[in-house]
Amino acid sequence: MRGGQFIQIQTVIPDITFELRDGGAVDLVTFDRASQSVSYNQEAFDAIMEWDGAVSFVFNIGQRVVGKSTLFSQALDLAVPGNCFAGRNSGIKMWTRPLYKEEENLHTFFVDVEGVSEELVTSFAFLLAYLLGSLVVFSSSGELGPAAWAQLGEFERTGKRLVVSENSAENIYSLSFYAPKFLWVARDLEIKDTDAQGLPLPADQYLEASVLDPNVI
Repeated sequence: MRGGQFIQIQTVIPDITFELRDGGAVDLVTFDRASQSVSYNQEAFDAIMEWDGAVSFVFNIGQRVVGKSTLFSQALDLAVPGNCFAGRNSGIKMWTRPLYKEEENLHTFFVDVEGVSEELVTSFAFLLAYLLGSLVVFSSSGELGPAAWAQLGEFERTGKRLVVSENSAENIYSLSFYAPKFLWVARDLEIKDTDAQGLPLPADQYLEASVLDPNVI
């Protein structure tokens, strides 16, 4: 990005301080790989129950080794040695200090999921994010290849497996109403496709085309 463009963006984005540094990263759930089972962590449960009012969750999920935990930590002003998500991203970690929105009496907890790889971790992480999350941040890097689409497809398949009503139309409406918002962070995007003039496709057109039909990318 050119320096002038970066300065213009900086003038638009307000200087926000989250003041969450007095929290810490704890396991939201733990995995027993021997028995392929999952159990909740009492410490995380106690941290959630400590706060009065409504609760929401933001899940940070993505490919391995794309810097998503570091990005999450920096966005939340947690980028200090020994007190952030980066370097502690094994499993599903929750930050114990929530972001409080006074006008709604809402406490938002931030959850960081290790770079999805194992099938058990992947499936459960997407299910947990779908059921608990208000927002899911998905990070990918480079070309939008099969790996990225496979993980995005897991999120879609999770929704299709959930049933909240015997009526098909009502079930679709309910799931779309209660499903978390989805934010896709495409880092270092590699655009190899060109338009009719042989020029690289603009990033927004490339993403739109790939979402509508991944097979053409």
